[in-house]
Amino acid sequence: MMDFLLDPSSINNESTPSLRAKINQLYLCDEQDYVQDLLETFPESGNEQFNKTVESLVEIIRKQHSQSVLHQLLQEYELSTDEGITLMCLAEALVRVPDKATADQLLVDKISDRGWQHHLNKSDSFWVNAASWGLALSGRMLKPKHNNPVEAINGLVSKLTLSITREAVNRAIRVLSEQFIFAESIEDAVTKSVKLESENTACSFDMLGEQAITEEDAQHYLRAYSHAIETIARNNQHKQLHDNISIKLSALHPRYEPNQQHTVVPILMERILKLATLAKEHDVPITIDAEEQYRLDMMLQVFESVFSHQSMANWEHLGIAVQAYGKRALAIVHWLHALAQKEQKRIPLRLVKGAYWDSEIKWAQQHGLTEYPVLTQKASTDLNYLNCARFLLCQQEVWLQPRFASHNAWTVQYLLEMNSQVPFELQRLQGMGSALFHEIRKKHDIAFRIYAPVGKHRDVLPYMVRRLIENGANTSFVFQVQDPYIPMHHLLQHPADFLMQSSIANPNIPSPRELFVDYPNSEGAELGNDQVYYDTMDQILPFHEEYYEVLCMIAGEAIEPNEGHAIISPVDKRTMGRVHYCDQAILDRCVSFLKSHPLPDEPIEHVCARLERFADLLVQNKHELMYLCMEEAGKTLQNAHDEVREAVDLVRYYARQAQKNFADPSILDSVTGEENLLTYDPRGTVLCISPWNFPLATFIGQVSAALGCGNRIIAKPARQTSIIAYRVMELLLEADIHPEKLFFLPGKGSDIAHGLIHAKQISMVCFTGSISAAKQIQSWLIEYGHGFTPFVAETGGQNIMVADSTALIEQLVQDVVASAFDSSGQRCSALRVLYIQEDIKETFYRQLQGRMALLNIDSPFLRNTDMGPLIDSEAQQSLSNHIDWLQKNAKHIATAPIHSKLPSDNYMAPSAWEIKSLSELTQEHFGPILHVISFKPDELESIIQQVNALNYGLTFGIHSRNQRWINYISHRVGVGNVYINREMIGAKVGAQPFGGHGMSGTGPKAGGPNYVHAFVKEKTLTSNITAFGGNQDLLS
Repeated sequence: MMDFLLDPSSINNESTPSLRAKINQLYLCDEQDYVQDLLETFPESGNEQFNKTVESLVEIIRKQHSQSVLHQLLQEYELSTDEGITLMCLAEALVRVPDKATADQLLVDKISDRGWQHHLNKSDSFWVNAASWGLALSGRMLKPKHNNPVEAINGLVSKLTLSITREAVNRAIRVLSEQFIFAESIEDAVTKSVKLESENTACSFDMLGEQAITEEDAQHYLRAYSHAIETIARNNQHKQLHDNISIKLSALHPRYEPNQQHTVVPILMERILKLATLAKEHDVPITIDAEEQYRLDMMLQVFESVFSHQSMANWEHLGIAVQAYGKRALAIVHWLHALAQKEQKRIPLRLVKGAYWDSEIKWAQQHGLTEYPVLTQKASTDLNYLNCARFLLCQQEVWLQPRFASHNAWTVQYLLEMNSQVPFELQRLQGMGSALFHEIRKKHDIAFRIYAPVGKHRDVLPYMVRRLIENGANTSFVFQVQDPYIPMHHLLQHPADFLMQSSIANPNIPSPRELFVDYPNSEGAELGNDQVYYDTMDQILPFHEEYYEVLCMIAGEAIEPNEGHAIISPVDKRTMGRVHYCDQAILDRCVSFLKSHPLPDEPIEHVCARLERFADLLVQNKHELMYLCMEEAGKTLQNAHDEVREAVDLVRYYARQAQKNFADPSILDSVTGEENLLTYDPRGTVLCISPWNFPLATFIGQVSAALGCGNRIIAKPARQTSIIAYRVMELLLEADIHPEKLFFLPGKGSDIAHGLIHAKQISMVCFTGSISAAKQIQSWLIEYGHGFTPFVAETGGQNIMVADSTALIEQLVQDVVASAFDSSGQRCSALRVLYIQEDIKETFYRQLQGRMALLNIDSPFLRNTDMGPLIDSEAQQSLSNHIDWLQKNAKHIATAPIHSKLPSDNYMAPSAWEIKSLSELTQEHFGPILHVISFKPDELESIIQQVNALNYGLTFGIHSRNQRWINYISHRVGVGNVYINREMIGAKVGAQPFGGHGMSGTGPKAGGPNYVHAFVKEKTLTSNITAFGGNQDLLS
């Protein structure tokens, strides 16, 4: 697996490139193998004297924590309790709410209807008990008498209580902030740091740029870092142990993303070099902070470039942070050692355990990665940390200067007892680990440093909440050491002993591909990774040479071609091939076959087994399918990749749902002597009409659900994406689906649907498309159908999002941009109208303008493209007409830049416009146009009524931290899918069934457990079992 080198002398500067490659190889390595190899390097366990020392440290820490109001508060209101989460939500949201009305609603939501009474007199602290009494009393007096959150606050008592509670909570949040935030300005911070020098302690200042959303943000943080360096320099002149500054790359560029790296990395190099030059001039050490694992390669590129720059020669104060929860930690340490040796200057290295663990786990699950990029057991991270420390403290290590960040008494004592001659620092976060460090300082003459966040209270709340969550996590040493009910031996256990007695992989975290009970999560690829990206493109681009011929298909047999029509790519207007449309002769031939050939009868188990094989073939042919999604439908690489994954998920999910539900009869309750069975039969011939915007996933979803239930399918693809659909039909045949169940009729949808329905050969219609087409098909089914023909339709929607002033602007802006403009706005679920509370409108507009200015509109075959083309010139013209109307009747907010040398005229710049009323929009505009309407807090009910009056009901988004507000809207709004505090696109199969209400769809929802039931007929069999010799059950 990996050579865990612990001897620096075995690494030379010539090995830098191979060590760099090793880092990438370990990104998603097998956790079981990695940790097993890691365990073999730790034969020892803690000795008795070591345990006694740690035990004495723990006892001292517990004694000091018992006197801390903060720790007692965190212990009483753990994050595992509803009340603890409530306090965190208040801390995160209340301070940044600009208007009093919404702040009061938020207080009512968070304080009322909670179990504060369960915490009365439970703490040993008078102040914690007093807080509990205050919260319980406020909660009772603020209990709302109305469901409508706007009407919840009435009466003099409620208003007085709110005033007092608001002030008390604001003060409590400020006290909480002061625990974790070192100072509000860099000037105050350096003044405060002077007082620490007597304790042999300095600071590493973090300017708390969570992340730049716009270029204006990035410039602000760049200026703030520069100013901080100059301020620290003046203060350092009077200190022996110099303060330094930590820099986050995400604060210096708003598109710090792997897909943007070819433009972003050079800019980051330039900005970091500018700061490093300033820092060198003033002799202020700087550290590049570690962030998410998917950005690590970019970070290392930037660090190496600046560290190796000729202007940085002989300067040994450019440092870097390494996260031990990453599987690449030791490999990075090896590479840094070789780099330092090559440049003949030392690198300060801060070793941390990692602060983004939960988001790393979610990232891997969403992307269907084969493994997690981080270790899933806390003990594994501890062990990885110790292994890196052993390398850093080896006597032969002269090129890396270790700085160990940890609040774990066991870890710190382990480092001390290594008795290394290599000088090192111990570091802690502001507000954490102070008792431990105070005791260590008494016995050891080493340097200490506080990681000291600096910023205004309003700006630091996300950081503070992250620290509190980390502080309160059940596996955190900081949490465990303050809990008297956790036994001492648990805190003294060697992490290697824990892993050998437990399991290497966290049993509570399934692997990314084993999340779902009903089907395996399809394998994804992290396209931001250079190697993965280039390997993927190498397998996609050869299909550019293909010329495709699309034919009609009857009973699995391709029909001799008639006159062909060119298939033109929306990307560059290139001719990709020819399609031979269904004419009247082919339609008559199809009808004749249907009349003369009954539906083949096959066991569902056999059909579903072939569908599983079909899913395998989709995976085997994924690069061609991705190419076609990009070239024929104009999708970006990421969108094409995601659509293939969704298609595979749909096939496996529907096949397994059909087999689980319909392979055997359902046994129903019966009176004695009787047997009742519910059996299932296929409906017959299903006409599947699919759209161009999801030409693979929707097409496959329809046909695989119908086939899985035993039906015959007639597939009518969208005119714009017939190649994709035809390749699917070929793969179905290759998977041995019965040929007499496979019909494919490209052409004019109205002619084909009308002809088949009029001939009374259709048992069911499954449709995704426009409302007008759906209504026309429905009328034909009523007019010509024999009996009531089932009709499952998913149509469009005027999709809406509402955001109140408790919404986090930075998150809201990114979610709005993704929801409105991803896939060039050509999604059924795309955001069309945003209601924004007027109190945050201007702030939101500034951020939206800045974010839209960063969008890249270009060929989907370019790596950094955010949006490709519209599907055709007809769509382009329709949207252009609407923009002409908006220019005369709406207020322009923003339009993204678009260059003139695009490969075709199908591209459109996304734009945002403020309109006065929802009634101004008489139809859905299917493209990258966002409409915005501002509202007052008391207009919520009117908004809901307007939305419901549209009679559309597909998707709806809510951004708020007020749960009562969220619940009220979710309950009242008549839509199929509600997305809360996230983007409103992307529905995961089996987890987020998709479909609308009203004119947006008939149901059942696609990708849900009820969908396959639409494709079968039910039959009840009732038998008198006593007719065959008596009731055996009674006789026995």
